[in-house]
Amino acid sequence: MTLPSVAVPCAAQAAATVHQRIDERGGMELDAACVEHFRVPDADLHLLRKSGIPDPEIPVVLHLSRHARAAPEAVVKLRQDGKSWLWITTHFGCDAGIFHVEVDRPHGPPYGNAFRYFKDRPKSEWHKIQLRDDEIVHLSNVRFLSELYGCSADLVSDWFAVHGSFVRVNLDLMARKAGPQKPFGAVNRGDSRALTAGRKPARTSQAGPKRSSAPRRESNASSCNKKGRTKG
Repeated sequence: MTLPSVAVPCAAQAAATVHQRIDERGGMELDAACVEHFRVPDADLHLLRKSGIPDPEIPVVLHLSRHARAAPEAVVKLRQDGKSWLWITTHFGCDAGIFHVEVDRPHGPPYGNAFRYFKDRPKSEWHKIQLRDDEIVHLSNVRFLSELYGCSADLVSDWFAVHGSFVRVNLDLMARKAGPQKPFGAVNRGDSRALTAGRKPARTSQAGPKRSSAPRRESNASSCNKKGRTKG
């Protein structure tokens, strides 16, 4: 007698399903974070989603749109045409200076150079910096999340080294904010050494302070030329 075979999901399939659900929830939470930080309507975020722009690039669109005073859809159109993020930036009269992020210590590859470019040059020469697309995405997300949660850019970049996804970094920072009210600090004691050695830092339960309701300062506004701005 032959018994009918029954498909039993393996552990890898179950894990993949869990990760998919985390990423789906993470995408929605990242949208909500963008609405809060960049002060854009939900409808605008919905249009960005429909455009096919990847999750990590949505903060780039909104950051550039804010500094260049350009409509998000105008930025997206150029990206869909295959233009690099730096090309789009200069097209709207801005330069690499709008992506500057202040960090307190050196960071390793693959994005350590993106921070160091600004450290190694005076501000008057930031317009000469040539950033890759992935560096602009990294800098934009680090700045976005550090400002949103009131934590250091170093911490956000460290957590990206752990998760490899800003969607998941946002979920982690949300959970820490909702947990016991402890100030943001290093990822954990000794984690800087662990990161330097290429090991993952241990996860902790630190949580951050309340988000400030004060108007956000546009420290890099001078990196856009008024003449080159395009209003949406």
